[in-house]
Amino acid sequence: SFPLLRNTRLRQWIQGHVAEEGGNISPGAVDLLAKLVGGNLWIMASEISKLVLFASGRRIEEEDVGMVVSYAQEANVFAMVDAILELKVGVAEHSLQQLLQRGAAPAYLLFMLSRQARMIIRVKELRNQAKPNIEIQNKLGLTSEFAFRKTLEQADRYPLERLREVYHKLLEADLSIKTGEYDGELALNILIAELCQRREI
Repeated sequence: SFPLLRNTRLRQWIQGHVAEEGGNISPGAVDLLAKLVGGNLWIMASEISKLVLFASGRRIEEEDVGMVVSYAQEANVFAMVDAILELKVGVAEHSLQQLLQRGAAPAYLLFMLSRQARMIIRVKELRNQAKPNIEIQNKLGLTSEFAFRKTLEQADRYPLERLREVYHKLLEADLSIKTGEYDGELALNILIAELCQRREI
């Protein structure tokens, strides 16, 4: 079994494992891979194998990591947002634990959840102004078609009042971490429990 690694040791391990697989990777791609996948080396080894195959002999760059790896991380964040908005506490907690086990930092997850809630609200506002999808995508700055499609679906599915409620709770959770009231993982678990107890407006 693989241990969990952090920071410099993790980056060194990534470079070494890419070389063992017969590949080459840029420093920026190493940093992004470490951030997206985290310290679970079993998962990291699997992602590196996919990246080496994808690169087909050329150096692995940040764009490759974004295309091959971030899809799974994005998918889990979207699943957690859906579960929270639909009051499915068990699904939300499972998504959270999966992401934490992959080595994602609680502060990063809170940032991603807040960002997604803010983008869904922005989509609803722009759609109310009858803006076309291409203009909405440009205003959001989303280059990932998967992320944009999921955000449109979520904007169609959930009422604005529920989205604003979730967004304000996310901001409160962020403040509770920054002031030291709770640690990150506890704040996220409390947030999920509180939001999934509420009833749709």
